[in-house]
Amino acid sequence: MVNQARDRALVIFWIVVLAIPAVLIPVLNNSAKTRPEVGRHVMANLYTWYGTPTGPAGQWFFKSFQRNGSATDWDVSGSNMTRVANTTGQGAYVATGEATDESTSGLVLSIPAGSFRLRTGLRTYFALNVSVNDTDAAITFNIKKKGTCYSAPVPVSSLFVMVYLVFPFNFTGSPWAGPDELTIELVATAPGNYSLSVANMSIGEWQHYHEDYHSYYNSGLGTWMNDPPFSKATDKNVYFPGNINDALGPIPSYGNYTHHWAEKAGLDMDQVILPASYLGIYDSLDPVAIEAQLRLMWWAGIDVVMFMHPWDFEVARIIMDLAWDIRVRFNALGNGSTFGIKFMYYDGWDQMSDLLYQIKSYEHYDDLYLKVNGGPAFYVGFTGLLEEPYANYADEFGAIKKAHPDVFMIGDGYLPPKEEMLDLLDGFYFYDTSGLIRMGYGDPRITVYQQDGRPSWGHGKLNEIFSASSSIIHAHGGIYAGTVIPGTDNTCVHDFEGTPLYDGRPGTIVERVGGLTFNYTWQCAVAAGAEWITITSWNELHEGTEIEPTAENGTFYIALCRTWSSQQARGAFKPLA
Repeated sequence: MVNQARDRALVIFWIVVLAIPAVLIPVLNNSAKTRPEVGRHVMANLYTWYGTPTGPAGQWFFKSFQRNGSATDWDVSGSNMTRVANTTGQGAYVATGEATDESTSGLVLSIPAGSFRLRTGLRTYFALNVSVNDTDAAITFNIKKKGTCYSAPVPVSSLFVMVYLVFPFNFTGSPWAGPDELTIELVATAPGNYSLSVANMSIGEWQHYHEDYHSYYNSGLGTWMNDPPFSKATDKNVYFPGNINDALGPIPSYGNYTHHWAEKAGLDMDQVILPASYLGIYDSLDPVAIEAQLRLMWWAGIDVVMFMHPWDFEVARIIMDLAWDIRVRFNALGNGSTFGIKFMYYDGWDQMSDLLYQIKSYEHYDDLYLKVNGGPAFYVGFTGLLEEPYANYADEFGAIKKAHPDVFMIGDGYLPPKEEMLDLLDGFYFYDTSGLIRMGYGDPRITVYQQDGRPSWGHGKLNEIFSASSSIIHAHGGIYAGTVIPGTDNTCVHDFEGTPLYDGRPGTIVERVGGLTFNYTWQCAVAAGAEWITITSWNELHEGTEIEPTAENGTFYIALCRTWSSQQARGAFKPLA
């Protein structure tokens, strides 16, 4: 009770303190900037870290282990078909053979272990491009190492198909010993002539953002934990079944990434160990997924996509090019339907100037990038700590403004913002609304699990924090961008203090409460007069802040977003109860 009384007193103290500048600044600072006219926008943070093995944000392949259709790529001596031969043509290695009965049904392409040195990490990624002449045949991809066969079925197609396979094992060898080998095996289902073609194959490891798959070694179990196959770094599985239509028709389905991992159970060569499904990677750079995401955002009332520090500008270009294609198709309907999504960047101030040159040189910059008063908008990540002096940023921001005088900068760092920083910026927002809720400002119906796993509940004062911040920012001629969240849960990555997965960066949970947290933060933001609403996030799955459709939550959160976005667009602010 003493702690609760102290917390309530602290809340009241800060509300009073925060309200003072809102009253005095308009009186004392007649020279404040004039607040610009900006449209009301709803933005969502888009993360592009979940790339495919061949994508720029995904995995890199070992240059020393590439198979690209040359005559020396494979060995077919392990086949038991008759009249086995191999040729090359049209950029592919082609093995042929005849099956006369069950004893001659196998066509095997192998790479002996002694011919390469395979070094991998905790997960080994394979990408191969294969085709067959008879789609009734079965194909498996096998790694035989130290008495165990790790095997995966390969989709059968008469056309070349790119297949991605993920094995949650470390195959490091220098080289492998004995009969160990890598094979692609075709098994005939009837007598006849068969061919198996491989255009290319690559092996590599993940260069993902490290936070997504945190891992540690459990000496008791003798294995790595919080990493496939034992657990995964997100507790939701991306899945959109295609059950929403827009002007173009059904929005494409994507996802259903089940992350199914099989565990190693023995060293018997007869034991076949399956890897993850070849749909097991959440591919945020797949064109189908990108199109579906953009059209779902537009349907949900999100009109600005915020790139959250992607690997490079080429990633942003891929997404914006697809958005342009969608816009062209909408316009071609000729029925007044529009697709007006725009983009903006979030990145560090030290990256801004170079990025702005690239942004302005982009072919569709004028049509697709969000601008204010003719200049590009930019969210400046981490604009300083409370104890850092103004001078640390004055010179840097001044140099950026000199190079790009038209840039419209929104700061990020803390709430309420230091007023001196507002003289350098055009507006402000705070990414981590969950942090404010953890501090006790949330709705008392929202359960929060603190860094030590202890549950706590708030006092329902988030609206005061948002409103006071909005007043301060507006008094300095800036705009306020309020951050709304569905909830947070990063315990798949870090976990609580004192737990085996604790790594020095504790996990926390802000429960979703069936949409209450999302509704509450929306309500606080619009009541505070936020010109821009920023949703954290569309798909930061490892932080548990996603509203993107998942197998667990369906389209529930984007439907809620659609309702709130319509109020934001109309300025129909719903008062707090």
